[in-house]
Amino acid sequence: MASKPFEAGVRKIFAPRLAELGFARHGVRYFRPCPPWGVQGLLLQQDKWNGTGFCRFSIIAARSLMPGSDPARLIARAKADEHFFDTVPGLIRGGVWLGEVTEVRRDFQYNYPPDDAAGIEAALREALADIERYGLFWLRWGFRRRGVRHDTARRDASEAQQQAYFDEMRARYPEPSEPA
Repeated sequence: MASKPFEAGVRKIFAPRLAELGFARHGVRYFRPCPPWGVQGLLLQQDKWNGTGFCRFSIIAARSLMPGSDPARLIARAKADEHFFDTVPGLIRGGVWLGEVTEVRRDFQYNYPPDDAAGIEAALREALADIERYGLFWLRWGFRRRGVRHDTARRDASEAQQQAYFDEMRARYPEPSEPA
């Protein structure tokens, strides 16, 4: 479950911008009908460590061919499809971790400090920038932008931040020693 500051950031920054782009919010899922041929979706997936002092989230972008012309019906069908956000490529439906279509080229976690509104908003803005720069292109065409160089600097910095947090926790709470 999202913390109150995270949910506030989603309501303030993330959901309104996606609404401007045509996505309707349904919990942590966002859908945009593309009549007459399909539906596009985004899933904001929080990490299992959230609430421990180290928080992060990922985005899955998905699209599906669902012939129809009524946008409300297309979204209702996508919401009912429990496999809509599967990341297994297929002809009819496909999903991808947003990081895979950015310069990182694999799942990327957006880190944020818990209960820090400015840090949460910065992470949400970074995710929105990736959605607008890379995700919308993938949703439209099904492949990553040409000319995007493979650059792991952002991923490496994110993983270093995670490792530093875990090292700090190990130092603060050492494992109990075995009784003699």
